[in-house]
Amino acid sequence: MYYADSFAAALAMEHKATLVTSDSDFRKLGHSSPVLWLKS
Repeated sequence: MYYADSFAAALAMEHKATLVTSDSDFRKLGHSSPVLWLKS
């Protein structure tokens, strides 16, 4: 996972927010944070 992806994931977790993305790298998060998947 790239630095910017890690920053976005950490920020979403800290704020208990849903991460909105189409980047498949975020599948590595598992169920640790909610993700709203966009079609790419």
